[in-house]
This record gives sequence, structure tokens and C-alpha cells, in this order.
Amino acid sequence: MVVIMNSWVIFIITFGCIVGFFIFLFLVNLIFIGAFSKRLKSHKNAFIIILAQRYEGLAVLINVLEKNKIVVPDNILQLYESIDVSSFENLDSIKCIEDRKTMSILKQEIMSLVKNNEEIFKNQEFKNLITMFSSIDDQTRVAITSYNSDVAGYNYWIRFKPFKYFFVFNNVLPKQSLF
Repeated sequence: MVVIMNSWVIFIITFGCIVGFFIFLFLVNLIFIGAFSKRLKSHKNAFIIILAQRYEGLAVLINVLEKNKIVVPDNILQLYESIDVSSFENLDSIKCIEDRKTMSILKQEIMSLVKNNEEIFKNQEFKNLITMFSSIDDQTRVAITSYNSDVAGYNYWIRFKPFKYFFVFNNVLPKQSLF
């Protein structure tokens, strides 16, 4: 028995397969966007913790200097006090970027303040803080690299050609890299 399909049945089957394929692609697209969003959130939280560690480390470093009778100039103390830890919650904000730069400047200023003091470099607490800052710097580089690679993946999938305009019309904005 030979079944002869009429052209409408062939059209409906073909159209159904194409629509099914696009629905499948859209679901895959949404899964990747969701996965990258989740990873971005965890990397962001890790980076916020690293920034808080750096901030607290600066406080301990200033205390160690004061314990060892090294005068910390008022401008350095004012710089430290100008940092708003709550700004770390929004990594893209201007205040957060300024505070991250301020912490880097503070560390450099403090290190230049003690560069000629041999006694402080013999202090075990100071050595531990320098090691801690080195570890924090390594963690920062890893966190930034991970975050930025996930930003690239997220941005790729929201701009994936077949569904790009769906996300554009729904105001899904691309994420910004940290540096």
C-alpha cells in the first residue's frame, strides 16, 4: 500500500519541524543565558568578598604601622575613610570604581611610606599582611578573568543571531567587563 501525501501535509510537517527546531534553539539559548547569569552572580559575589578583604586588610595594615610607631599622614587616613564599602555591591557604579582605585592608591602610598624602614620589614605581622595582599591580588586577577569570560559568554548568547531581536526588544542589556 503506497501512501501519497498531498502537498499540504508535506508543508505542515516541514513547517512543524522548522518551528520545533527554532523552539529547541531558543530553549538552548535560554539555558546558556541562565547558566552564564548564575555564574556571573557567583563571580560578582566572590569579587565583592575580595574587595571587602582588601579594605579590611588596609585597616589592619594601618594599625600595624601605628603599632610600630610609623606616622600615617592624615591624607592617607582620609583616603581610607572616604571608601564606602557598600559601593562594592554595584561593581559598575562610578563610586565602586573610584573606591577600587583608591584602595590601590592607598596600598601604594602605604608601601612607599615604609619602603625605607627596615624594622617594619622584619615585623612578622607586616610580613603576613604583605603575603595576604599578594594572595588577594592573585584572587583578584582570577576573579576578574573569570567574570570577564562569563560576561563574554553571556553577551554572545543574548546577541545570538536567530534570537537577538527578541532580547533587544525586551531590553536585555549586555553586561560590562570589570576592567
